[in-house]
Amino acid sequence: MAHQQSSQPRLSPHGDTEDIVALLAPRLAHFAGVARTEHVTRAAQEMNVPQSTLSRALVRLEA
Repeated sequence: MAHQQSSQPRLSPHGDTEDIVALLAPRLAHFAGVARTEHVTRAAQEMNVPQSTLSRALVRLEA
């Protein structure tokens, strides 16, 4: 069963570019942090987020 958080931005039915940016920007920032450090735990420490939160963000980006 997949868990969806209600706090995540939703795309409008019109597909506005602003909606897409609001949805992807935080996820891409997380991805970039992991790519830079090449280590999820180290990236989480640098971004001051729990490692589990970062891992879940990467899973959502992949989906």
